[in-house]
Amino acid sequence: MREAMARAEVGDDVYGDDPTVNKLEKLGAAMLGKEAAVFVPSGTFGNQLSLFTWCGRGTEVILGEECHIIQHEAGAASIIAGVQTRPIPAPDGVLTARAISERLRRQDLHAPSTSLICMENAHSTGRTVPLAAMDEVREVADQWKLPIHLDGARIFNAAIAMGCEAKDIAARVDSVMLCLSKGLCAPVGSLLVGKKKFIQEARLKRKIMGGGGTATGRPSAAFRRAEYIFHRVWPNRTSARISRIPPSKDGQTPGPMPAVSDGGILPLRMMTNKAMRNTRTDAAISYTNT
Repeated sequence: MREAMARAEVGDDVYGDDPTVNKLEKLGAAMLGKEAAVFVPSGTFGNQLSLFTWCGRGTEVILGEECHIIQHEAGAASIIAGVQTRPIPAPDGVLTARAISERLRRQDLHAPSTSLICMENAHSTGRTVPLAAMDEVREVADQWKLPIHLDGARIFNAAIAMGCEAKDIAARVDSVMLCLSKGLCAPVGSLLVGKKKFIQEARLKRKIMGGGGTATGRPSAAFRRAEYIFHRVWPNRTSARISRIPPSKDGQTPGPMPAVSDGGILPLRMMTNKAMRNTRTDAAISYTNT
């Protein structure tokens, strides 16, 4: 991987002159079934760039109260996008259409208008969100003509656990942030994907946020080096198996659980780079090259 980074053909990504980044963005967009993508330094950057691009200042964003944007992004939405976040209960990370419908608002003398709905799949708690639940939220969003952004930092892990393609998850939303370091081998970086017009606007906002750079192709090359994950493992993802982990003596290793399915639980050790919590609701996904 380091050799690939050293050999990477690089340029100025701000001007679209970095061939390695260009290839990465095209690959990421294609894998999620979207028109375009833009490289960003981190997952938090990608989420906040999406809010900054979708939302007018003073509007309101509906999202789950335990999602990453609320819990782990330092209140950036109020600083960067200038929006009001309206966190609502989302049991097991699942936003329900009913809960969202009850909180949608149009601007009046007292209230801001809703400008965006945010979902997360897989959720940072380790849960995957059923496609049926995403479809229900999509229906509500369409009725109100609202876009949906997905924090898809772990979308590929979720797809394996749910037995679908990553683009099947992405098809339910308008923009997706995917993290290149969550089980994808790259040491740094994320992608924001969506329609061409949205990504064009996001590129300008990325510049405003200081996210453009030169020689960005070096970290991008690390992900490109790991393409075999998609070309060899993904077509044969039946070789991705759910393995049970017995509790360790120190009590920190999760106990066993049934196989993960749609709406199931992903392994915390794959889902986050934080210390693994002591819980019996985690499993491990291991990959075998066949």
